Amino acid sequence: MRRFLTVFALLTGLAYLEGCDQPDHQARIDRREDNLRRTVTLFDALERSHPEKLERTVAMLERQNAEDVKSNEANATRIDRAIHGEFDRWRDLQPYHQKRFQELMQGDPGAIDRALPWILY
Repeated sequence: MRRFLTVFALLTGLAYLEGCDQPDHQARIDRREDNLRRTVTLFDALERSHPEKLERTVAMLERQNAEDVKSNEANATRIDRAIHGEFDRWRDLQPYHQKRFQELMQGDPGAIDRALPWILY
């Protein structure tokens, strides 16, 4: 079996080499070499542009970071104001809630079941 495979490989290689002289085969080889040259040229251009791309990426990240820092500072102030505003609103509405609760409960202690959800929410 091994001898058969060796003879087959030699004959196949010989047939392949024999076909290289034909114009159709040479055209394919030339086209393949041209494609390889273009691929290498493209990879070379891509590799040469990496430092420029890296610089653009770093600059973009620095800009985005500066915007994020400003945004976070503004958000912190806005959130702090919102929290204090909510506490102030709750404190300011307490007299109204107390009065309304007294009105709802007046004369009907069982009204707590109806009034409690309104008071809590």
